[in-house]
Amino acid sequence: MPVTPKILAFDTATQACSAAVLNGGKIFERFDVAPQKHSDLILLMIDAVLKEAGTTLQELDAIAVGVGPGSFMGVRLAVSIAQSLAFAQGKKIIPVSTLQILAQSAYRELNSLTKKIKNLLVGWDARMHEIYFGIYQLENNLMKPVQKDQMISPENFKLSKEIDSIAGNAWQVYENEFSTEVKKFLKEKNSLQAVIYASQINLQEIAPIDPSILACRRGGKERATGVYTQYMTVANDEGEAEFHVKHRFTPLSAKLKESLAGGLAPQEAEAYQHKAERQKTTGIYPQAKDLILIAQEKFEKQEYVNAENLEPVYLRNDVAKAG
Repeated sequence: MPVTPKILAFDTATQACSAAVLNGGKIFERFDVAPQKHSDLILLMIDAVLKEAGTTLQELDAIAVGVGPGSFMGVRLAVSIAQSLAFAQGKKIIPVSTLQILAQSAYRELNSLTKKIKNLLVGWDARMHEIYFGIYQLENNLMKPVQKDQMISPENFKLSKEIDSIAGNAWQVYENEFSTEVKKFLKEKNSLQAVIYASQINLQEIAPIDPSILACRRGGKERATGVYTQYMTVANDEGEAEFHVKHRFTPLSAKLKESLAGGLAPQEAEAYQHKAERQKTTGIYPQAKDLILIAQEKFEKQEYVNAENLEPVYLRNDVAKAG
C-alpha cells in the first residue's frame, strides 16, 4: 500500500488566503477571505497547519502552490514564499493553476448539491476590463483542464463547449458586457444554481433583509403526480408559506414572490433571488484543501519542479484572440 506523501499547499492569488497540509491521509487547513492581508496571514497559516498536522517543513515531501492567474501581488507573494521554503529545505514544488484550484473547490461545493457536474467553466476578474477563464472536466474526481487557461475581454468571450456549471466572480463583475448568447447562458446557469442552493439552506443565511422572518425549514414530499418536490417552509409573524421547487429547476424569483408575498415586498424577494444566484458562483474561492487533492496526483506523477524553475502565471501577455 503506497504511503501518502506529506504536502504543504497554499494559494494567495485571489481575495482568499489559504494553507493546508496533507499528513497521514488527513488534510489540515486554514482559510480566510481577507483582501490585502495575505502577507500578514499566509505565514501564520502555514505555521498553524504544520503544527496541527504534527509535522515540519523538513519532513515534507513537496510544497504545492497556486501560481496564478490572479492578483499580481498575490501570485508573486505565493510564488516567492514557495521558492524560499523550497530553497531552504531542498524540497520540490508542485505548481498548480489557481483556476484549476477554483474549479476543484467549485466541484466540491456545487457537486454536493447537484451530483451532475462534469464540465465546469471558471472565470475570475483580471481587472483592466479582462477576465481569466478556464474550462475543466471531471476525471476521477479531479477537475482537469480541457484547454490552457486564457485571458480575454468580456465582449469577445465565446462559449466553446457544453458546460454543466459555472464558478468565479467574472460572470457577475462583467455580466452586462458579455454577448447576448453568453448573457442568456449565464442567466440559465445562475437560475439553476440558485434554485439548487436555495432549496438546501436557510433563507436567513442568504440575505437577512426582513427581520420578521423567524425560522425556515426544508424538506421534500411526494405529490399526487409522483414528482418529488423540494420545498421550504418560511415562518414569519404573519404565518407560514411553502416555497416549492419542482425538480429543483423552477425559476426562483417568481416562486419567491408568490411564497413570501405576505412577508416580503417584491423588491425584497428580488434581492433574495439576486443574492442566491450569486452566492454559489461568486462566493466560491480557490482553497488549499482542494489544491492538496490536485497536488497529490501530480506528486505521484512526478509533475514537480525545482525552486529555481518555478514561474508565476500572469497571462497578461497571452490574451485569447477573439473568434
